[in-house]
Amino acid sequence: MQTKNEAPQEEREASSPKNIHLLVACEFETANLTEQDRDLLELMGITLIMTGVGTLNACMAAMKSIAAGADYIINIGTAGSHTFPVGTVIQGNGYIKRDVDATLIMRSITDEEGKLISPNFPKFRMPYENDIVLKPERLLNNTGLDQGLVFTGDNTHGHTEVNEDYPAFACVEMEAYAIAKVCIDAGIPFDSFKFISDGAGESVGEEWNQNADSIPWSHLLIEIAHNWLLFV
Repeated sequence: MQTKNEAPQEEREASSPKNIHLLVACEFETANLTEQDRDLLELMGITLIMTGVGTLNACMAAMKSIAAGADYIINIGTAGSHTFPVGTVIQGNGYIKRDVDATLIMRSITDEEGKLISPNFPKFRMPYENDIVLKPERLLNNTGLDQGLVFTGDNTHGHTEVNEDYPAFACVEMEAYAIAKVCIDAGIPFDSFKFISDGAGESVGEEWNQNADSIPWSHLLIEIAHNWLLFV
């Protein structure tokens, strides 16, 4: 029976993803992935792909996924956080490139009459781009998980990159922004889930090594499966 807010079956089928890729940075983050979890991935038709660590590797992997026909990408991995405790799972609701800082060259420029030609570019904003925060289309909107901005950069020094506009980072990691940007460009939806493994501070290395293999895969895949049933 069709509910009041439910789209007709033919509309859901037309818009449902048929080729879902799940991108993970490294094997260590899949240590808690059981055979039952892998069976569930196979049942849902989700392809698991290791990207390698960092934005360049993540970007290349996302581009390869799309070239292979992926019409929806999910990213699961670890992250540090200044606001959520270790063990929390955060669903990304926006993505910022935290190691972009062109403020020394992208300063305000005026003409001889004092008319503004070029404004100051704030930290985290890519020169000549309009937005600091990327907002790709999401498909998993009813997970009940905590939501947060994901701050991506090619280092683990999130505690040194906060500023007045963003005094604390919800998620500090190294891949999601790049994947989100590729997905936006390709016009496909993207969701990410980040397991908080550390406090994104000076002891990040020790904390990550203690906790990075503890991603609650079974719980996450059940959440995805619940939403996946709405796709089919």
